[in-house]
Amino acid sequence: MTNEEILNAEKERVKQLVAKDQLNADKIDSIYQQAMTVASATTKVFFDKYQQDGQLSLSDVSQSPTQWDIEQYQKAINQMMATASVTSDLRKQLNVLYQQALLTRRSLLGSLLGSAVVIATANVKELGHKVIKSDYQEGYNHFGGGS
Repeated sequence: MTNEEILNAEKERVKQLVAKDQLNADKIDSIYQQAMTVASATTKVFFDKYQQDGQLSLSDVSQSPTQWDIEQYQKAINQMMATASVTSDLRKQLNVLYQQALLTRRSLLGSLLGSAVVIATANVKELGHKVIKSDYQEGYNHFGGGS
């Protein structure tokens, strides 16, 4: 290959790497968006149930969660966990958040949002591990290590 052909091939490889990075960034955005969509929808369910004249009262959100509240919380967590790999760290974080959720309705809603972020972050971390492994293998093969 001539120097110009090598240069053009490397430019094309850089374009492919940039496109792959953008695809990964889009996947990360999607992971967080999905988690926030579930948290938002569940928060709306709570708001619709407890609001009076379009507002939540401090006394309502300061009460202990009902069985219905806890079921809605668990339903949302289960929905977000459907695509997550459960690790011991994730399990510990979710257990702490669940204990906080049992205090008041306000803490339950805060815990729901915290859980959404924790689950999404675990999914992003898993994606990151896959990307690193794939990038390493591609780089190894590209530079002749896999031949």
